[in-house]
Amino acid sequence: MRPERDVWIFLNYLPQLGPIRFHRLLELAGSAQAILTLPPPALTQADVSLELAQVWHQAFHQKTHWEHLDQELRSIAEGRFNVVTELDEDYPSALRHIEGRPYVLYYQGRWPIPLKPTIGIVGTRRPTPYGIAVADRLTHQLVQRGMVTVSGLASGIDTCVHTTTLENNGFTVAVMGNGLGHTYPRHNARLQKEIAERGVLLSEFPYNTEPNATHFPRRNRIISGLSQGIVVVEAGEKSGALITARFAAEQGRDVFAVPGSVFHGTSIGCHRLIKEGAKLIHTVEDIWDEWGEPEIQIPPAAPAELTLEIKVPEGLSELETQIFDVLKGGPLDIETMVLKTDRPLPQLMDQLLSLELKGVVRRLPGSLYVTQSR
Repeated sequence: MRPERDVWIFLNYLPQLGPIRFHRLLELAGSAQAILTLPPPALTQADVSLELAQVWHQAFHQKTHWEHLDQELRSIAEGRFNVVTELDEDYPSALRHIEGRPYVLYYQGRWPIPLKPTIGIVGTRRPTPYGIAVADRLTHQLVQRGMVTVSGLASGIDTCVHTTTLENNGFTVAVMGNGLGHTYPRHNARLQKEIAERGVLLSEFPYNTEPNATHFPRRNRIISGLSQGIVVVEAGEKSGALITARFAAEQGRDVFAVPGSVFHGTSIGCHRLIKEGAKLIHTVEDIWDEWGEPEIQIPPAAPAELTLEIKVPEGLSELETQIFDVLKGGPLDIETMVLKTDRPLPQLMDQLLSLELKGVVRRLPGSLYVTQSR
């Protein structure tokens, strides 16, 4: 007879046996081991067709399925990844009481998640420079106060949140819509590796599960479930970030939304959330109004205002000062800076590298440059 915990992991492989159906069967049978003894008619009580119930029943007795489990257990023993189930003490307490909670989680990185205030920050995969600047500034200030960030490792806002957290020596949780054995999106391969070393990668999908469009909405309930609140930074009319906000509201989490331009489609979702009762967030102080100022300060927090009005550092050359002045209005890409400074690209790239080394400007995800002063 297999250990109860191993059977939980085994059942997580089966097609369409998601958390809600698993918990129905667990309540019916009393244990995962007992689920394996249920005949197909009894399995239909998980609200599935008899045809699917028969597929599950056959899988219970197929040697190849159990061999797959043994292979994963060997990989765990070798340290490639780890698994936590609801049976384990280190299963995230924030998830234990949410509807549709994952009964198995795969992870790589530092575990358990630190016992600190945790906030989810999500948004569009195609943000404007404004959205990147806001996400970067908010994330920096939240991490300065010792908060753990949670996002989805997608392009755009998610990437900015994870990157800024790591740059400020914070802890970030990346909830993935595929197995840990795959990199998605591919351009985040380096970031995914860094999170596995300094934060934690998390997924409810078995290690070798490939990215699938149906998986990403599912992972959003984990992002919100792990978080005390969710901040939405730029979201289109059909953005996945709105799904995360809906889950957050259903789970009793706070929902914050950053307002944007009425002329840009990436702000439609945020404005809708605000109309529906989400807290409009302009600075991190708007979060403290709801939660109270965090006690943790590492190091003392930067000014809370999201202002881009900053002073030019001393000791810059004429061209460096010109570049800095151009960037004071917000983040820009290199092509725009060429037009605004009327300087050749090679010369501009040399000066930007010099300014980066001096700590005066920094490069953001999406090949945008921004002043380092916050």
